[in-house]
Amino acid sequence: MIRCVIIGALLCLSGCGMTFDEAVEPADDTSLAETLDDVEADESSAHEAFVSAREQGAIDEDETSVEAPAPSREGIEEAAVQFYEGLNQGKKDKVYSLLHNNAFLSGDTPFHSADEFIEHTTSYMEEHQLTYESVEVLGIDEVENGYVRAHIRLSALQDEEKHLEEEIQLFAFEDDQWKVDLAGVKAHHSYGTTNDGAYTFQDITVLERVEGIEVAFTLSHRNYEMIRFGFAENPAGASLYTTSGMFEASVSTEDVKERADGTYEVHIHFPEASGNVEDLFVSRVIAREARDVPGTEQHEEAITVPFEQHERGTVSP
Repeated sequence: MIRCVIIGALLCLSGCGMTFDEAVEPADDTSLAETLDDVEADESSAHEAFVSAREQGAIDEDETSVEAPAPSREGIEEAAVQFYEGLNQGKKDKVYSLLHNNAFLSGDTPFHSADEFIEHTTSYMEEHQLTYESVEVLGIDEVENGYVRAHIRLSALQDEEKHLEEEIQLFAFEDDQWKVDLAGVKAHHSYGTTNDGAYTFQDITVLERVEGIEVAFTLSHRNYEMIRFGFAENPAGASLYTTSGMFEASVSTEDVKERADGTYEVHIHFPEASGNVEDLFVSRVIAREARDVPGTEQHEEAITVPFEQHERGTVSP
């Protein structure tokens, strides 16, 4: 599973302790500011105009799915340099324009929106005096049309120490430019709300990803306030039935997040899945009457989301 470079870099640089001199290869001393031409284009206005036009129907969804140009190392590197320069300068509009927004629908990212990601990242950089000095793309691998994995070398200065880090990052072609993609969500489809016995599924979404299919939904129980998916030694299992066959995955605690309103946000990723989704079956789902109270009533069962009974609404690409 692809790790987003910015999250990995922040975690690594804050704890690895590797200095610039200790790195195997020296980083380019050319600063990002020197690398970039001083172009003061208004990325925010362009992005807002495009989104507004699409929402008003002036741009058809099919028109936004264009054939991507043949990727080049230089083109991907330009996008990466612009992205990190935007973070360095705190230009949130610039960073926003270089992020593929579909990624924030996935459970692979700990943030629910580009705005949340940018705010958290820029605050972290300011607090820890982190600056990216140079970005170099060492190589690229085209995954499919419009998606490229890039091998990136980052040189950063944190607390007056230089660090060198290498990451594999996904880029997606959108709005006539290459963008940093944190999850590889190609399209997402909404199925609304349904019930299975006492369980209610809301905001059911199927994410078509570069690697497989991810199913997301919000879950609640009519009678019990606590829901758990299996145990540590015996996690819940999920089976996804599609027109291409049956695919399996386990459901870990990282896949389930309790929300402030008492419901549960669930993301289940099937890396090998393909085809049109028909049914999702999840075993060992446990509902409890109360939290952390010995002897309280609990009920274990399997739950099913019958997608084929609900009309699919295409939200993206």
